[in-house]
Amino acid sequence: MSEQAIYINGIFLKERQTKFGKVLSAKIKVDDFYKSIMQHEENGWVSIDIQERKTPTEKQTHYAKLDTWKPNGKANETLNKVSGVYNAEPQDDDLPF
Repeated sequence: MSEQAIYINGIFLKERQTKFGKVLSAKIKVDDFYKSIMQHEENGWVSIDIQERKTPTEKQTHYAKLDTWKPNGKANETLNKVSGVYNAEPQDDDLPF
């Protein structure tokens, strides 16, 4: 069963070709974008996926949706080891120092 996509409001994305290659331009309506992301922020962070539209329009070639993936216990443990983030609280209160 797949989750319902949560689209981010207030951001319009268009890919354009320049002499330097492809550029993805974003136009952001600040109030709408802010309201949309603040509904989903966790600890000051929001993960967003930028994806290409199946049927691009003249004004918009990509869209933004909320990345709802969360690591499970084992994946989270591996992620912490790789990123160097560890639980700062001591596991044993009997420390000799």
